Amino acid sequence: MLMRRNPTTFLRVVARNRPAKLAMATVVFTIGLFAFLLHPDSAFAQTAFEQFGSTTRLGQESLPIIIARIIRVVLGTLGIITVVLLLYSGFLWMTSAGDPKKIERAKSIIKNAVIGLLIIFSSFAITQFVLNALLRATGLGGISGRDAGAFIEPNSGSLGAGVVQDHYPPRNAVDIPRNAKIFVTFKEPVDPSTVIAGFVEGATPQSNALDPDAVAIVASEPPNSLPLPGNLVAVSVSEDRKTFVFDPTELLGSATRDTNYTVSLTGNIKLANGRDAFTGVFSSGYSWTFQVSTVVDLTPPQVVSTTPTSGAEHFPNSLVQITFNEPMDPVASTGTQNPPTKNFTNISVFNGPVATGTRVTGTFSIGNGYRTLVFVPDVLCAKDQCGSDVFCLPVSSPINVVARAATLSTDPPQAVLIGVSYDGIVDAAGNSLDGDEDGIAEGPGADSYGDLQFTTGDKVDARQPTIIAVDPNLNEGEIATDRPVTATFSMPLMATSVNGSSAQMWPDPDHEMFFVPRVDAVTGTPPARCEADGCSRVQILHGAFLPLDVEGGPYSYYPMLTKDIKGSNQFCMYPASGPAETGSCVATLARPFCCNGVAQRDACTTIGTNRSLPPTP
Repeated sequence: MLMRRNPTTFLRVVARNRPAKLAMATVVFTIGLFAFLLHPDSAFAQTAFEQFGSTTRLGQESLPIIIARIIRVVLGTLGIITVVLLLYSGFLWMTSAGDPKKIERAKSIIKNAVIGLLIIFSSFAITQFVLNALLRATGLGGISGRDAGAFIEPNSGSLGAGVVQDHYPPRNAVDIPRNAKIFVTFKEPVDPSTVIAGFVEGATPQSNALDPDAVAIVASEPPNSLPLPGNLVAVSVSEDRKTFVFDPTELLGSATRDTNYTVSLTGNIKLANGRDAFTGVFSSGYSWTFQVSTVVDLTPPQVVSTTPTSGAEHFPNSLVQITFNEPMDPVASTGTQNPPTKNFTNISVFNGPVATGTRVTGTFSIGNGYRTLVFVPDVLCAKDQCGSDVFCLPVSSPINVVARAATLSTDPPQAVLIGVSYDGIVDAAGNSLDGDEDGIAEGPGADSYGDLQFTTGDKVDARQPTIIAVDPNLNEGEIATDRPVTATFSMPLMATSVNGSSAQMWPDPDHEMFFVPRVDAVTGTPPARCEADGCSRVQILHGAFLPLDVEGGPYSYYPMLTKDIKGSNQFCMYPASGPAETGSCVATLARPFCCNGVAQRDACTTIGTNRSLPPTP
């Protein structure tokens, strides 16, 4: 009946006869539609919404947002109609020429339009209240903005903000081989007896079975949805007690389909000093998920770059760094060369020829997502501007570096597991090093890497790294939620100095968000202010930034790069220097901190938080 009238009659009916009924009908209809669409058995409703989404391009939005927008369009249309009626009634009054009937008609339209407007406002409030109640009851959240919980990964904040320094496989990684090991690195030494079942310090033979109450490795799909038994996961621990390698004795996943795995670190893990590893807001532990492919990795790892460059003279405080094309087993790749008490020989730095020279005492550590090995000698030769020790290789000497390939098993390129580790360098899948880069693992001797040879001078390199570019720019807004944060440094960096303590990311208002940095050499045309030996780029990977329409926002994010970041010469970033919106932020000893492009005396702090950079040394 109503829809058969012409448009003018339709307006008159709304204004004169049925404003209240139409508004209330709108409320009842939208609530009923929403309840129908939320019903779990409503297959027709889901199909209808999919068709509607493909037509209106709302398919990327959540169901509450779609419904909220539809309701607001309907109520907004009624408001427009009310305004049109008011204008129409005003026109009638102004053109009535004193005719009492026309004036009375105009007054009647105005009266009904105002009543209708009030009912529309009331209906909007009632509708929003009821829908919010329904959404909360169904766990979908409110319609005034997206729920932050949809973007925050639970039990993720310990990576970066808490005790977890790094791990492999990375969060949400895909195409992980079936024979991959799992690595976890903590910021502080951990008590191995709280991770390894039956572990007793100094015992021989040593237990190496996983304690499933400390670390659970679970396939997400049945029938393998129970944690791997502890006796089916061999565990090795690094010399510094910070890194653990978990090696399942059987292949992960399936040969026919991809399989998701979740690793959970529980509150049972304790630090070497007896305190709980996970405390405060992170007391529930840490977990992450990755996807295992159907493929077994049988490709040996290779060296992709070294510092310093081979065949030239370098400062004695230059760090020996070797970067590989994939993550390497951190227990097989790290240790201290200082016989007779500590005699790590999988990698060696020689003073003189390999055959007749002496091994330089020092320590190998690993960083940059387990891809870069760093050797720090133990001979003190200087202090940097932060007051930290700087160590030197033998001065005015020939230096030769050798990375040993591991002994091969009967199934090459897989290496022989000796106890809980290897006698050479292997990757995350246990493949021995391909030192000559011919694609074939041939074991020690033939495939040990020995191409890094250089000489040292007698002067210390005292350069300090500075930041020459950042992305996103200072105070940039509306960036993509997954956009990495990068900072370009003026010189090569010490890879192990770039970690979750020195390269941080803090949200304001505060919420749980992981972050983990990576560092790589800048390739291609070097940027302005880049040193002759190259530049480094630090990239901070992070949890999703919260969009502007998330409730409780807007949210701001504060990357913080501290003086603990060091150049490849071991000198720290202090006083700070970094980019500003124009020119550069050049700090001095009087104003040593560069805070959002401005040099200042006090350590930088994020707005609304009490986090700050380390104090002035």
